[in-house]
Amino acid sequence: MPKTKMKAFPHTCLKQLRKNNVPMTEKELKERDAKRDLGAELLESVAQMKSGRAGRIHKVEISPVTAARLKSGLSQSLILPDC
Repeated sequence: MPKTKMKAFPHTCLKQLRKNNVPMTEKELKERDAKRDLGAELLESVAQMKSGRAGRIHKVEISPVTAARLKSGLSQSLILPDC
C-alpha cells in the first residue's frame, strides 16, 4: 500500500479517518457524502443542542488575575493603559 502524504486535519475531520487511522481518499469522501442527508444531520444537531446534550464540554481555567478582574467588574480596557 503506497504511503499517502498526511495533511493536518481540523478537529471536526477526525470522523473522516478509517478504522486504521488512514485518511479517506477524495473518492471515498465523495461516495460517503453522496449518501448523507446534511439537512437531517443539522436538524438533529440543533435538537441535541436545544435539549442540552453536549458532545464535548470544555472547562477553561482562568488565571488569578482574570478572576480578580471579573470579581471587580472592571474591563481590561479600564485596567490596562493604552500602549
